[in-house]
Amino acid sequence: MSPGAAHPRRATDLGQRRATKPVLFVVDCDPSSLAVLLADLSRRFGNDFTLRGETSPEAALDALCAMANARDPVALLLVDDGAAGLLARARDLHPRAKRLLLVDRDYTSTSPAVQAMTLGHADYHLVRPWMDDELMYRAMSEYLSSWTREHEPNFELFRIVAAEGDSRVQRLRDVMTRFSMPFGFYASESRAGRRLLHEAGLDATRLPVVIRHDGQVTVDPSLPDLARAIGVNVKTIGIRALIASAAK
Repeated sequence: MSPGAAHPRRATDLGQRRATKPVLFVVDCDPSSLAVLLADLSRRFGNDFTLRGETSPEAALDALCAMANARDPVALLLVDDGAAGLLARARDLHPRAKRLLLVDRDYTSTSPAVQAMTLGHADYHLVRPWMDDELMYRAMSEYLSSWTREHEPNFELFRIVAAEGDSRVQRLRDVMTRFSMPFGFYASESRAGRRLLHEAGLDATRLPVVIRHDGQVTVDPSLPDLARAIGVNVKTIGIRALIASAAK
């Protein structure tokens, strides 16, 4: 197998860690805008979160109630400012969820969005249209990583298995830290490192190995390989920008 190739065998203990993925819930009153958001978010975060969405506050409230009754974890609510009134009730139903409000660039002091932010119903807000998709989705990634750290403090999105002192590990650490991806390092000589390699169907002759929480395994990943694994669009951001991001 060539370096950087995704290994077909799945690390079963990682793939089975979470039977129910946390929900990323979107409310956008514009059906076409909702469809675009769900498609983009699913492509970037669908490996780790279940994407759901509604176009009306009423339907959204029904869905949130159903998820609360089913005890489905909601990680983040992304709500159009036209449905800002939903946020107070959403906070009661899912107090642990991050609440992110989408506001139009030309909003005024009388906008319901301002009241929602003033009252603390929204944790964050994003102004649209945004000029840079990568900056927007990097912010989303940070919010979701924050939720993960708070509610699954031992959860590792990635596990790196490598020899102690391997110079390539620092590059992997830098990229994952830059993009707020929780990870763990396991020396290939350690018991845990040997176990992870065995479960992935590999040995210590091909290192470093990056194992995603869903079991996808990549051997000696290049920066583009790693970007794809963490959901960064290399064509959009460009490899030079990715290298610059990792170097900061």
